[in-house]
Amino acid sequence: MNTLRDPASDRDELQEIRAGVTCAVVLEQEGFLLDKKESTRNSPKYRSTDGRTVIINHQGRGWWDPHDAYARGDVFKLVQHLNPGLTLGHVRQRLRPMIGRAPTEMPLQHTTQRERPDVPVAEQWAKRRTVRPGSPVWRYLTEIRALPDNIIQAAIRQDVLREGYFGTALFSHRDDNGVLTNFEMRGPTYRGCPRGGDKTLFRLRAAETTINRLVVTEAAIDALSFASLDHMRPGTLYLSTAGGIGPRAVTALEALLRDLATVPNGKLVIGTDLGEGGDRFAAVLATMADTAGVWSGRILPFDGAKDWNAVLVQRAQLRAARAEGAPS
Repeated sequence: MNTLRDPASDRDELQEIRAGVTCAVVLEQEGFLLDKKESTRNSPKYRSTDGRTVIINHQGRGWWDPHDAYARGDVFKLVQHLNPGLTLGHVRQRLRPMIGRAPTEMPLQHTTQRERPDVPVAEQWAKRRTVRPGSPVWRYLTEIRALPDNIIQAAIRQDVLREGYFGTALFSHRDDNGVLTNFEMRGPTYRGCPRGGDKTLFRLRAAETTINRLVVTEAAIDALSFASLDHMRPGTLYLSTAGGIGPRAVTALEALLRDLATVPNGKLVIGTDLGEGGDRFAAVLATMADTAGVWSGRILPFDGAKDWNAVLVQRAQLRAARAEGAPS
């Protein structure tokens, strides 16, 4: 005799599982390991032995895949993402024993005598100085990263670059309304993003004309490097996701692609890094462009370089070597 399940009981169990099972426990059960070096208090990063990556958000109740723009959700979607083909019933069976369990590892936290709240990223940005010729960041970008003066000056004019501590360059991420949501930090000894913000997109605009071309790279310095090699082509918006593409970056890029689809000959140029990670990211971007009805194509870094800044650096080194060998 078949027994009918009470819909109210089903809803109650779903809520119990959502409230009682963290994504970290699911990932540990699936064989993922916490990447302590790349994790933060609010965004633990987990990696599998076969190269998959999942980042946790929403206090452990949500997650997203930096290599798949549409892979995100709650614990139920996480199990189905890792085990395609499982029905909701099978997922519930797997999750029931995990209710109330705590993960075995947690991200390292820097402790102080008194825990200080995070300073809002907009307040941090407002306190930082404009980059000036000869400043530590200017020297870092020109001497170490081989960026030309005109590109740095364009970034300064558009207020997407500021001076950080110890020669660390700060590159703003803003939403569609121009509101700062976070910033990338790249310097001689440090790279990352501050706590308390959301990565969206770093944006450098070539000229105040209709945007008919988007260039997406993985880091702001690569976006600036591409812009230099591209001679700041009019109509181009140079973008960076600061690594894997997070949920807010997906939303921002989708909005840009929708606008681009209405422009004649609109194009998405994919400028991801050389390598498997860049290949996966490029496939995600191509899918997003196809969904929006926008042409897309990938350009690999020249000369076998890993990324676009490496292209600039290699060429600067070659010019210097030739200058040294030239007769006086």
